[in-house]
Amino acid sequence: MLKQNTKRDAELLTAILPCQSCIYSTQEYNYHYVFVRNPKDVTTKEQIAKGEGYRLYKGIRTIRLPTITESIIVRPVIVKEYDTQSAETLDKIVREMHIVQTIRFKLGVNSVVNIEGIFTLQKPFHVLYKVCSEGSLLEYLKAHVEDVKAKQKLLLLQDLACTFYQVFKLGYLHTDISAQNIFVDFKEIVIKDLKEVTDPKKARFLIGGWKNAVMEKTKKFDADKYPLVSCRYLAPEIFTTNLLNESTEVYAFGLLIYEVFVLQKPYKDISDADVKKYLQDNLSIRPEMTDDICEDAQILIQECLEEDATKRPPMIEVWRRLRASNEPAAKSIVQRTAKTQQM
Repeated sequence: MLKQNTKRDAELLTAILPCQSCIYSTQEYNYHYVFVRNPKDVTTKEQIAKGEGYRLYKGIRTIRLPTITESIIVRPVIVKEYDTQSAETLDKIVREMHIVQTIRFKLGVNSVVNIEGIFTLQKPFHVLYKVCSEGSLLEYLKAHVEDVKAKQKLLLLQDLACTFYQVFKLGYLHTDISAQNIFVDFKEIVIKDLKEVTDPKKARFLIGGWKNAVMEKTKKFDADKYPLVSCRYLAPEIFTTNLLNESTEVYAFGLLIYEVFVLQKPYKDISDADVKKYLQDNLSIRPEMTDDICEDAQILIQECLEEDATKRPPMIEVWRRLRASNEPAAKSIVQRTAKTQQM
């Protein structure tokens, strides 16, 4: 009887406002455990980095479950502490939370770095991120130079391109694509049958750095507010159009491919403070291709870095090209499709 009753249609007696009428979402959900209400539930430890307008710390998040006997979950987190506590900062925090949680809901929990919690009831404002065991993508690749070959690099880039394509389909822009915003986490697999599992650990490549993302297909570029560390990934037309869009994201993804193979950021000899002016004065400059980059990747990088934005492939095509490099069957289909379109 209970099983049958749970299948019946039902409606709420009292309507639930979408996240307390938040302007960033129209869907109903419950992020009860994301909002930290007690400042004692967040413990910051040693500082690990300093960014523009914030500091990063190692930390601990305590979650108190409302059970008959109090149950507590303790998790390690990365704590971002903002220097300013303004309405603009609060807006940025809530927007980032919505974007990350929506992507996790729509695309899967292993697509982006999770926001474990936010604390905005008093100063300073905090955002709590999941701890990724291997750090950033470049840190992971440099630590596993002998293990991660060109084939594995193309596969991880294929997965990232697929995720970015799906993000664009949702109508979102990341606006800060680079290897420093991709993180690697090893997930321990529960072994049920030793015959089925050969490697007890599986690397997950998670996209982070959503603090400047928007829930729109274009974003006005504000040179004064854009992080200096991210300026080296800007497409040349941004300095004249002042717009970020999918084609500028594809340009940045081309530089991400370059980073994955060369294991260094583009224009490495130019400091973060000087790189914006350097690129403004040299709109045609591009990173030099090296023998570390396989032929398929070199061709794709050059297409993504086209000076004419209309000639760059859309992200779905970038994903298909990477998939074709990894799967011979897919490659033949792509080639036949290209010939048909030419005819």
